Amino acid sequence: MLHEIEKLQEIIGSLPGIGRKSALRISLHLINMNKNKRDSFLSNIKELSEKVLICECCHSYTLKSRCLACNTPYDNEGILCVIETIDDMLKISEVLPKGSKFHILGGKLSPLNGVSPDNLNIESLTKRVDEDGLKEIIIATGSDVEGETTASYLLEILKEIPLKKSRLAFGISVGSSLSNSDARSIQKSLAARVSY
Repeated sequence: MLHEIEKLQEIIGSLPGIGRKSALRISLHLINMNKNKRDSFLSNIKELSEKVLICECCHSYTLKSRCLACNTPYDNEGILCVIETIDDMLKISEVLPKGSKFHILGGKLSPLNGVSPDNLNIESLTKRVDEDGLKEIIIATGSDVEGETTASYLLEILKEIPLKKSRLAFGISVGSSLSNSDARSIQKSLAARVSY
C-alpha cells in the first residue's frame, strides 16, 4: 500500500473509537471522494478548528471568549455541575434540570500520570462559587480511583463555601440484578441509599 495512504490511515486511526480497519475505510473513502466534496469537507474542518474556542469560564466549546451559557443567569435550581470532559457534559445534560451550568475540569487527578491540581481547571472553578444565582455544586467525576480522588479533593477545597455540595451516587445499574453486580457497586449503592 502507498506510504501516503498508510500515513492518512494512521492520522485517522488516532481519533478516538476508530480502529485500523475503519481508518483504512475512511482513508480510501476520502481519496475516492469527488474532488469538490473532498475540498469542501476539508475546508469545513479547517474553518471549524479555527473558529472554535474554549470558554474562559466553563472550558466548553464556544465561538467567543465566553459561551452563551456562561453569559446567561442561573435558573431557579442554580446548579453548577463539575465534570471531567466535554463528553461527560453531552451525556449528563440530558438528565439535569434545563438551566444547569457546567464546569469542565479537563481531566482528573492522577499523580501517577503527572496530573496534579495545577493541570486541571480547578482555580477557575473556585472563582465561580460567587456567581449570582448559584445554589448547588454537583461533583460528577467518575467512580474510578482517579475520579474519586478528584471528587474528594474538590469537596475539601469547597467545604467552607456556603453552598449545597453533592456528589453523584454510584452503584447498581438500573435494570441490573444484585447477582450480576460486583461488591464495590453494591457497597456504593448501600452508601448512597435513599430514606423514605
